[in-house]
Amino acid sequence: MSTLKVDSLLTTGGADQFTIKAWANWNNSTGITLRDNGNVSSITDISTGKTVLGLTNATPNVTYYLQYGGSEADTDGAQMFMCQILTTSTQEYQCDNGGGTPDNLDHNYVLVGY
Repeated sequence: MSTLKVDSLLTTGGADQFTIKAWANWNNSTGITLRDNGNVSSITDISTGKTVLGLTNATPNVTYYLQYGGSEADTDGAQMFMCQILTTSTQEYQCDNGGGTPDNLDHNYVLVGY
């Protein structure tokens, strides 16, 4: 097997290829459980429906990209997902039931890129 190690990816024209720098999959329905991740150093349950992730390797600035989503087994309504960049190494994720009530989910997913 071969291993390819690079510091950055560029197109043939020299443009940056933006890649996922961190990702996580966690359960927050009965206490917080980090199922799997890449470049995540910590996960903290702040309150119902609110989670903070810490990155192992910080981003170069606070203008990075976040994508967050999730689902739950009991499907008690539509979910609304909100993300907030706190620092170059922490983000806050919050889910509510679509009506403004915080909601813990069985499945949470996040991607971080820059």
